[in-house]
Amino acid sequence: MRSSRPQAAPVTGDQHPMLVCPTCDDQFRPQFYETCAWCGHEFKDGERLSISEMFRAMSHREWWTILGLVAVGLGGLIWFAIVLNR
Repeated sequence: MRSSRPQAAPVTGDQHPMLVCPTCDDQFRPQFYETCAWCGHEFKDGERLSISEMFRAMSHREWWTILGLVAVGLGGLIWFAIVLNR
């Protein structure tokens, strides 16, 4: 059974476009991911994205923010539990 979705041809050689940063006019090659975030299509050429890389890239400020939000949420739940049990 043929897929109704068009198949993308793998990029060969030096076919990646060069982009220009609008702020500093630096040229760079974009990085393409292996899996489409919208439809889940997997391309033959692309960079695999793992979630652990994202967590390693998080700064201490982001971790403290998450910890603070969890602490405020738990504190609110405990406070409501105490108030509603009276």
